[in-house]
Parts: sequence; C-alpha cells; structure tokens
Amino acid sequence: WVLAKSWRDNIWFKRIGLDVYKSATKGHRIEMRDEVAGWDDNADWIERIRNYRARPIDVEIRRTFPGDIVFRSRLDPKLYDYRTPQFAARIEPSQKKELTYRVTTKQGYNKKQDKVTLVKQQDRGQE
Repeated sequence: WVLAKSWRDNIWFKRIGLDVYKSATKGHRIEMRDEVAGWDDNADWIERIRNYRARPIDVEIRRTFPGDIVFRSRLDPKLYDYRTPQFAARIEPSQKKELTYRVTTKQGYNKKQDKVTLVKQQDRGQE
C-alpha cells in the first residue's frame, strides 16, 4: 500500500471582517480577514501485489476510511459497509499488478456526512 501523490484543493474561506482605512495623503487601504473553512484532501494510492505461485490468485481488498470520502477507481469498487470500499483483482502466475485508486477526504465546510461515496472512473481512452 503505497501513497503515490497527495494534494489539497477545493478550498473555501470564511470572511471574518473587512477593514477600510483612509489616509488624506495615501488614499484608501482595504484589509480582509479570512480563515480557511473547508478543503479536500486528495491521495492517490497504489496496492502492489505479486503472485509467486504457479497458478492465478484472486485477491479482495477492503480499506476502511473515516469521514466524508469519495473513492475513485477503475477497479469496479463495491461498498462492504458505509465506510469500507472493497475491490477484487486476479493476478496471473509469477506476475505483479498495481491497483490504483484515489481517495478524497472532505474537511471542514466541505464535509457533509460520514460515509464513502464510490465513483467508477472510466479508462483513459473514454474520459
């Protein structure tokens, strides 16, 4: 289980105040006081699996995520319960496979409900 990339986006600010100052010689100056109210934490994950056997193996992976989560994957994910996405794959003999997915955690103002929402991504040629 390897973290490939992480970033924040969809940032919302709350306006605390607005101060306007006037100088007879320097004109007007406006100062805004804002604080961060909400954002999304994004993480691209890779599940690396290697089959050392002489026959194919079927794997099923479940990951539990707390909070308001959007789980994006091409792996045809299903919900095991309201916080746990699961997906499966077949690994051929003496092969390795990288199963990738994106987890977006909504924070602060962006957070609405503690649950996982599944989004099936299309193949790159179909996007």
